[in-house]
Amino acid sequence: MSVDVQFPHDYTVNFTGSLNQVKIFNHKQPHAVNYQTKQDVVEWGYKFGASSPGTAKASVKATIPKQGRRFKFEKILVVGGNAQLSISYAANTTECEKAWWQNLWEQLP
Repeated sequence: MSVDVQFPHDYTVNFTGSLNQVKIFNHKQPHAVNYQTKQDVVEWGYKFGASSPGTAKASVKATIPKQGRRFKFEKILVVGGNAQLSISYAANTTECEKAWWQNLWEQLP
């Protein structure tokens, strides 16, 4: 079992459970395949953002995060076994360093 979790940089996260954290997965990850033709569901290079000719244009826009930290976990499952992963997270509350001009401003009489 492989799990890939992504969080923004401004969150502090803590993972607990029976899965092992890894840098890279040990096994090839699955991808979508059409069961009838045994080929990829969409051809390579398909542009999901482009509208298809002859179809009504949908107005759904989803934003997929492309930044943040990724955490990868995996575990080999055996018969009768289980896997558990709990996540606790909170927004970072540490104050940012003041800019050089803010420090200078405070020192003025």
